[in-house]
Amino acid sequence: MASVSEENYNPEEYLLDTLNDLDIGYVKVSNDGIILNHNLTFNKIFGYNPEESLIGTKTLDYWLNSEESNKFREILFKNGIVKKYIAPVKKVDGEKIFLQMNFKLNKNSNGEVISSEGVFVDVTERIKTASNISDLKKKKKTLKESDERLKIFMESAPNTFMLYDSDLNLININKTGIKRFPVGTKKGEIVGKNIVELSPDVKKKGRYDEYMEVIKTGKPFFVEEFIPHPKFGNLYISLTAFKVLNGLGIIARDITERKKKEAELRLHSKMMENMTEGVNLIRASDLLIVYANPRFEEMFSYDPGEIIGKHASIINAPTEKSPPSP
Repeated sequence: MASVSEENYNPEEYLLDTLNDLDIGYVKVSNDGIILNHNLTFNKIFGYNPEESLIGTKTLDYWLNSEESNKFREILFKNGIVKKYIAPVKKVDGEKIFLQMNFKLNKNSNGEVISSEGVFVDVTERIKTASNISDLKKKKKTLKESDERLKIFMESAPNTFMLYDSDLNLININKTGIKRFPVGTKKGEIVGKNIVELSPDVKKKGRYDEYMEVIKTGKPFFVEEFIPHPKFGNLYISLTAFKVLNGLGIIARDITERKKKEAELRLHSKMMENMTEGVNLIRASDLLIVYANPRFEEMFSYDPGEIIGKHASIINAPTEKSPPSP
């Protein structure tokens, strides 16, 4: 003889209660998209009052858009079942959430589809976490690629790059910079050392205080200096120091060749000025005088610079400024 509880047993109600306890949503839907039944967790997930019945409402109202709804229905009616389908939906206040759904079609004895039903859980946090992890991986990859490009740039540059902390301890240096030190010096042997140890005369020259001032004020410092070098001979260095976070960055460029050429030009200019013969340079394209040394100007009775830009024909023209007859 069956007990009273067995006589009143309703499989669908029992299912709804069980799913409520597990925090799993349940919904039964007609072929035209009308809700036929649902449990309390359905209300909870979509943000409705637990006492409110949503039977008779359209499922389309809960989808984020009709495209998502149509896509889901197409798969369901094609396969008869959908498992672990993740889709964006919207709560009563419009907030976007993600559900993972398992649905199936219900058929009558004639094999005709009469409804569909399924269960779902809110996986919004899981999706957000996965998205954050994905974004983090992308950022890490981008940062790694950026670091690699910077490393290649620094190591390939002909200039010296050095990075110091706030106490002027060396943090990083490129290959060109390491060449400033004795042959065989390894990067690990100098990184971590103070600038005073690496350049003993840095305080004597006043550079130490100037570097600390850059860190303090953020105002860059620029200087060109002569450095006697035991390995490479005398060097001229163009040095720029600038603040990097709370530390100091230094870029040093070898300008020795430029200085040599400048010295040669100055010497050549001095020689031209001191020559006893008159010398001038004429531009071939238009025959204009572009240079004349003092002796040449004196010979033709021109003031300094007066003859520059004039046509070469005036040199032989019989004017009052032609050179006197011997």
